[in-house]
Amino acid sequence: IIQHDLEMLAGAELPWSRLAGKSIMVTGGGGFLASYLVKTLLVADNIHDLGLSVICVTRSELGVQQRLKGFLDVPELALVNHDVSLQLPEDFPAADFIIHSASQASPKFYGTDPVGTLKVNSVGTMHLLEHAVKHGSDGFLFFSSGEVYGQPTDDSQPITELDYGYMDPIQVRSCYAEGKRIGETMCAAWSH
Repeated sequence: IIQHDLEMLAGAELPWSRLAGKSIMVTGGGGFLASYLVKTLLVADNIHDLGLSVICVTRSELGVQQRLKGFLDVPELALVNHDVSLQLPEDFPAADFIIHSASQASPKFYGTDPVGTLKVNSVGTMHLLEHAVKHGSDGFLFFSSGEVYGQPTDDSQPITELDYGYMDPIQVRSCYAEGKRIGETMCAAWSH
């Protein structure tokens, strides 16, 4: 099923040629969405002969070993073990495109590691944005969350991107949503 999904995604009529010869960094590679993205990029590279290099950044080697099983020996894939909320080392690889999806997205972490949850979306985003500027990256994509919209004022109405509901910043659970909010603001500021 997964292989079929990957081939379907990679075979979609998208402007894949824009990625020809490019390097793409994906943070949070041990996570579900990021690992799926890494696999999709590698399959697209194979289908479209793009000459991609994919850099998968993770702080969980075990997660990557499990999630990217069957892709670990692909020569176009480089694994980097680093927590992006910590200062990036001097030899941290440059990339044409950075996709920042590293995050503690499970509510179980909001109470057990609120600081870590907040830092990856704020300090980690800052480190990666600075890295993108330093190396002249072509693009930066931040994986945000619907949590940034807070509690809607009217539960019967769908939330739009123009709606920002109430969020109590002193509730520990807000560490995730507030981290994503500041990450979005940082992306807008660095872009400006």
